Amino acid sequence: MSAWNFVIAVSLLSLVGCGGGSDLLPAEDYEKVEVVPLFFYEGSDQHIELQTVTGASNCRIAARAFAASKKVSRTKWTYVCFTTDGKHKIR
Repeated sequence: MSAWNFVIAVSLLSLVGCGGGSDLLPAEDYEKVEVVPLFFYEGSDQHIELQTVTGASNCRIAARAFAASKKVSRTKWTYVCFTTDGKHKIR
């Protein structure tokens, strides 16, 4: 595991904890829920919380738009989406 992947894994665990239940939202609900995109720069252990959007596709669009606005190369960042209730993540 690269250092970058390790940082992301640790960051995500600190956000969602280590509960025993599934934290994945059923695929049929991906475009129905409000989500918060969390943006991560490569090499950073901190995230930037972007504006709440509805649906997984809008989460992806928000993360890409943020990266473009900051002129960040596609290989220098990643994102994850969490539902606003904090119970599910979308990968």
